[in-house]
Amino acid sequence: MNDPNGCFKNPKTGEWNLYFQYCGKTNVWCAPMFWGHAISYDMNTWEEKDLAIGPPDEVSGVFSGSIFIDEENDSEFFDEDTEHPNIIAAWTYNYDKGEVHHQDQWISYSKDGGLTFITIPEGTTVNGERINPNVEIARSEERLSRNA
Repeated sequence: MNDPNGCFKNPKTGEWNLYFQYCGKTNVWCAPMFWGHAISYDMNTWEEKDLAIGPPDEVSGVFSGSIFIDEENDSEFFDEDTEHPNIIAAWTYNYDKGEVHHQDQWISYSKDGGLTFITIPEGTTVNGERINPNVEIARSEERLSRNA
């Protein structure tokens, strides 16, 4: 595990939630990369939960990001009456397309307090605005070497 992401305290249960980059049962960096998840009530003892967010394939990764609580449901992703806080994750999707390396900013949301996430499909729009990816950075090896 590496890169802690999106630590928050659930205001309804008092549990701390911590997400982190997770590469499975290996101690070396690899793809696919996921967001692991652990919870704690005392910030000292942690219980690992199931993987929270995963990439759409076996060769890309869910990289660093943040979590926030949408208290007013400004996103309109959530039902009005819920027993869980409205959790939104903004994270970097890392992948290669041909010889070009991409990193896009993606959004996922959780209706169960952060245990599982729904990733908004690429190209989705709300009020005419494209949601995922909301920022795209494409780099080619040729451009990187030219600028070195």
